[in-house]
Amino acid sequence: MDVAPSHVPSSVVVGIDGSDAAIAAALWAADEAIARDVPLRLIHAADSTVMPSGPGQDFRRHLMDAEPMLRAAAAAVAATGKTVKVESSVVTAGPRAGLISESRAAELVCVGSLGIPRVGHVLGSTAAALGNAAFCPVAIICPDDTRSTPGGGWIVVSVDNSPDSDLIIKTGFFEAGLRNAPLMALGVGAALTSGERLDHRLKSWRHRFPEVRVHTMRAPGGVAEFIAESPEPIQLAVIGSGQLAPLTRFIPDAAISVADLCSLLVVRR
Repeated sequence: MDVAPSHVPSSVVVGIDGSDAAIAAALWAADEAIARDVPLRLIHAADSTVMPSGPGQDFRRHLMDAEPMLRAAAAAVAATGKTVKVESSVVTAGPRAGLISESRAAELVCVGSLGIPRVGHVLGSTAAALGNAAFCPVAIICPDDTRSTPGGGWIVVSVDNSPDSDLIIKTGFFEAGLRNAPLMALGVGAALTSGERLDHRLKSWRHRFPEVRVHTMRAPGGVAEFIAESPEPIQLAVIGSGQLAPLTRFIPDAAISVADLCSLLVVRR
């Protein structure tokens, strides 16, 4: 008897909360869905426990609130003229649990960075939970159109000796090729302070993605420090889940975090 796989990627999921940041996430995610030949799934994840009415009334209320949000996001994607199948749905498990559940059958989950409330000096709990517990990669998208267009900034990828490093590198090359952007490969950690070692790690990936223009740089202070100090615009940083926390803490003496400076793509197996 054949056993169905437990995880069958079927869509690129976007959390829609009515914010401009969520619209930006949907527009960014459309290219991802097209490249993967899967639907773009727009999700409004509401929390039914915060409403005093009965379960049936809760769901009807959620539908009424969510419909214009989902319609606006779908219209924004349609206005691009890109050929992508768009699906919309409302789930009532709450943003965190709802999007984590959706990630079980997703290629990628995307959320807007500014549409997520912050707590203290870190990115909001929904994005943090997704980055640490989702069953697929998670993109946290800044609503800055100038960085999401070709030539709008670098794709930065972290290169270290972690078990997921090859998957992170592959994802960085894929994103650079998809978005017609140059790739900056950062050697992170003591083992990759040598430029020669970094070039060796990238050799096979350069051959697989010959269209991607690659630059290398050592980043002994880590990805967060490099992004915070970079004079060049960065549109996306591709990182592992273990690197999420430093990138979402606020920069000392500033009112922004690194997550406000560029979008983040957290690679998860």
